[in-house]
Amino acid sequence: MTSVLLALPFFAALIGAALGAYAAFRPAHVASLVGIAFDPARAESISEVRATYGGVFLGSHAAAFVMGVPAVFVALGCAWGAAALVRVVSSLADKVPFRANGPGIAVEIGMAGALIVPFLVT
Repeated sequence: MTSVLLALPFFAALIGAALGAYAAFRPAHVASLVGIAFDPARAESISEVRATYGGVFLGSHAAAFVMGVPAVFVALGCAWGAAALVRVVSSLADKVPFRANGPGIAVEIGMAGALIVPFLVT
């Protein structure tokens, strides 16, 4: 059981890195999934999606996977948890229907849990 739990952060890191790679190579699709529209007058807008959704996710999660340091996994888990919290607050403040943000919140909580919980119970 312990080895399965300790594999979870590595699996979550692979998922995060894969999401980043996908965003780096398919920025238009990722932007449409999250409701972002590119500004044709600003070519750098596509670079923003590649860098933020692609580079940050790919780099941070790949580094966590390669380093294998618990503190790095926990830091990433805290980032995912903060994203979930901010999304909940935004949903309430901006009156966004739960069905629109619910899946994102679920993924963020799942990723946070997979990255943090194994180090709390072992």
